[in-house]
Amino acid sequence: MNTHTLSELTSAKIAEMAQAAGEPTWLAERRAEAWELFAHSQPPQWRRTDLTGLNPEAIVPPSEAQGTLIQWDEALAAQGVVFTTLKAALKTHEALIREKMDTAVPWNEHKFSAMRAALWQDGVFLYVPRNVAVEVPLRVCYTLTDSNRAIFPRSLVVLEANASVTFIEEFTSHDHSESAVAGPVTELFAGQGSELRYISVQHWGDGVYHIGGQELVLGRDANSEWTSINLGAKVQHVEAEARLEGNGSRVNWLGVTFADKTQNLVVAPWLRHVGYNAESFMQFKTVVNGKGYSV
Repeated sequence: MNTHTLSELTSAKIAEMAQAAGEPTWLAERRAEAWELFAHSQPPQWRRTDLTGLNPEAIVPPSEAQGTLIQWDEALAAQGVVFTTLKAALKTHEALIREKMDTAVPWNEHKFSAMRAALWQDGVFLYVPRNVAVEVPLRVCYTLTDSNRAIFPRSLVVLEANASVTFIEEFTSHDHSESAVAGPVTELFAGQGSELRYISVQHWGDGVYHIGGQELVLGRDANSEWTSINLGAKVQHVEAEARLEGNGSRVNWLGVTFADKTQNLVVAPWLRHVGYNAESFMQFKTVVNGKGYSV
C-alpha cells in the first residue's frame, strides 16, 4: 500500500491487499465499502476545525503496522487477559472483534471515519474476562515514524462483567515539516459492574492532523474514570462520547488541553444518558498561548 497515494487506490485494491494479508472476508469487504464512501463523499463541515492545510489525497497510507508498542505483564495471560495487536487478535478472537468493531464509533459517519476504517494497520485488542481485576496499568503507544505521513491506529477494549483495568493510550511523533495525518479510533466496552480507568495522551509533533473518534459504552452499574490530555499536533478534531447505556452506570471525565503557537485543538465530547439512574461528571480545562485556538 505504501507505493500508492490515496488518490491512486481503489476499493478493489484495498480488498485485494486485505485478503493478501490474511484478513477475514468480512473485514476485507468492510474496508472496500469504507473506501468507496471515502472516495465519493465530501469532508464534513466543521466550523471550528481548520483543515485547509490538509490534502488527504496526497497522503501515502501505511502498508503495515508501523508503531504499536504494547507494555503489560504477560503473566496476566494466565488469568485469561488478552492484550495484543489487533491483527494478531483477529486470528484468536475474530467473533468478538467482529461483534464489537465499529459499533461504538461508526465507520460510515463521514469521509474521515470511512478513511480510518479502510486504511488502519496499527491497533490493539484488550480483553479482560469476568471477575478479573488487573492491578497494573496496561499501555499502548502509537508512534508516527519520521519516514511515514499517515497512521490510523485502532484500540478495541472489552471488559466482561465485574472486571477492572487501567488502560493508557498514547500518541506521539516528532515534528513533521509536511502535513501528516493521524486517524485513531478507540472503542471501549465496560460490561456489567466493571471498572475502567482510561487515560488518553496526545502529544503528536507539529504538522500532524489528528482526526479521531473515541467512545466508551458503559453497561449496568459499570464505572469509569476517563482522563483526556491533548498537547500536540497542528490540528486536532476528536469526536468523543461516553454512552451510559446501562442503568446505574457512572463516568467521571476530566480533560486538559494546551494549545500553543498556531495549534487548532478541538474536542467534541458528549455525555449520552441512556440508562436510568446513571451519573456523569465532565470537566475540561483549557490553556491557550500565542495564536493557539481550542474548543
